[in-house]
Amino acid sequence: KVVSDLEVELKKNNEELGRVEQKLEEKKRVMESHIRDASRTSNGLSILVALVPFVGAIVKSIYDTVTGPGVAAKTQALSNEMSNLFSEKSNLRNKEWNIQVKLTDSQLRLASMKIEQ
Repeated sequence: KVVSDLEVELKKNNEELGRVEQKLEEKKRVMESHIRDASRTSNGLSILVALVPFVGAIVKSIYDTVTGPGVAAKTQALSNEMSNLFSEKSNLRNKEWNIQVKLTDSQLRLASMKIEQ
């Protein structure tokens, strides 16, 4: 009974770990896309500043508007979400380890009891 309960708990933990890893991969893709988009805007405006230096102040103003608080806030939000997912993944890995230890211990005790009979 104890062994089967631990095996069920381990299976549930591994399923949850899989879900967290999928969410993490999805957030990584979103973050990469977000960074690429922000970078494209930045590169495009940098080229414009290089080609037309006397409008640098105007372009900088446009750039600050485009990449201002909204971009920074989204970047920070994605970073926080990823951090939470990494933390959750770590906790699930620790839980998996603890379940494995308990499972091995229970299996050894069960084997010892069978040998002693």
